[in-house]
Amino acid sequence: MNKSMPHSAPHENIRIMVTQLFIRIYKDILRKIISTTGRKDYTLLEKLLEIEEFIPLILPQEIYTISGERKSVDMAFGRRIVLELKSNLREFDDAYQKALREYLPSPRLKLAKYFMITNYNYWRIYEIERVNGEIKLIPISEEDIPRSKAEAILKTQILPRIELKVPAHPDTIKKLFTIEIGSIIKEMRNIFSKMEISSKVKDDPRVKPLYEAYKKIMMMLYGKASEDFFEDLYIRHTLMHIIALASLTRALNKIGEPVDVCSGALLDVDVALPYLNWWRIIAIDSKYKGIQPLLQRILEDIILRVNLIDWTYAEAEDVFRILYEFLVDPKIRRKIGEY
Repeated sequence: MNKSMPHSAPHENIRIMVTQLFIRIYKDILRKIISTTGRKDYTLLEKLLEIEEFIPLILPQEIYTISGERKSVDMAFGRRIVLELKSNLREFDDAYQKALREYLPSPRLKLAKYFMITNYNYWRIYEIERVNGEIKLIPISEEDIPRSKAEAILKTQILPRIELKVPAHPDTIKKLFTIEIGSIIKEMRNIFSKMEISSKVKDDPRVKPLYEAYKKIMMMLYGKASEDFFEDLYIRHTLMHIIALASLTRALNKIGEPVDVCSGALLDVDVALPYLNWWRIIAIDSKYKGIQPLLQRILEDIILRVNLIDWTYAEAEDVFRILYEFLVDPKIRRKIGEY
């Protein structure tokens, strides 16, 4: 392509191509890291990148820089890269000025380290410097560079330095934890009903009173229902409890064994509900060594997802309320007058 010739492409086409480019490069980076380190957090990321619903979490579109105003940047990656997509090279200069004047000063973009303008075929890449409240854009190249050169810079120098995080916002939390949540609920319920030695886990004399105490409370709320109904609800509330405690523990930068992170044992204040921590008995009793690996995988999966959340995201939102709303079916909630 002759750079001197104006080139236009539909904005949506550019968005799709840039998204695919970032995902392809980052997958390659993840595979290299996994092959050399075996890190489970990167293995989870690689898995999540294959799920379409996860992509908008790490490549959010149309990020409004000020609440209530319609000023937005086109795309971001991992909250560290801000991108403006333009159909024509002639729009690049205006995008540069708008970024300095309107977008990059926004508190919502305070973590951004790089700013890029592209029509997919050509790129401008800048490092963002913040000095005494002033924003400067330092060009990585003195001229617009073709995609092949931009891809090399992204692959070898910029994306390997990006630690992917998603904002602690209710919509994000919902999307992050609903991915494959059905299989996690099924596995946790299998643990609860699993036959070990000569009896089921739920009949363990240490577990059964916890479940019965919970069931008694739920019967006061829902009235009569089947045992299957209460067991399913118990597992959903258990998972909600695990996610909330793991989130709180990691948000406070506490580090420990997965069983302690997910049960609230590392917190300075006792906020755990004993009847929802029944699974801890299974995790530490060697009698249940046959099912402990499955439980361990569930706990690790939850912690790895929690670690993807950026808890410094400065929005006053009830992120834990959403756990209850997506884990407990709306039909069940309506039975006690919730909507």
